[in-house]
Amino acid sequence: MKEVKLYIIVREDLQMSPGKMAAQCVHAAFKYLMRKGRFFQEDLECQLAFHVYDGAPEFQHFMTGRFGPPIIVIKKVKSEEQLRNILKKAEDAGLRTGAQIDIGLHELEGENFTAVAIGPNYVEDCEPIVKRLRNL
Repeated sequence: MKEVKLYIIVREDLQMSPGKMAAQCVHAAFKYLMRKGRFFQEDLECQLAFHVYDGAPEFQHFMTGRFGPPIIVIKKVKSEEQLRNILKKAEDAGLRTGAQIDIGLHELEGENFTAVAIGPNYVEDCEPIVKRLRNL
């Protein structure tokens, strides 16, 4: 079976605190799910469970596979321009993407394009776009 990963790319030039950076990465990762996923709700002994279904085999592999090898890779870029170029390349390639724009309520001033998620997608489809980026 082909390897599937979720790549998250975050700007390092904003000098966000580790907590802020982590939050921006999570927001970017959820953007695709919130935009494209279909949500199902179940009542399990008064607890709500939400399931996301995309239908594509790589998405299903990511969501139901065992979490042994690294399935989430966080990489960094040096500028907003570089982040926007990565997003455009991923969208042009037809990959799942999510982009996070921080509205400046905490730590950062004004709106800032902070992070992009690419995936979950097959690694072979993502590598041409992310392979030159350094890991965070």
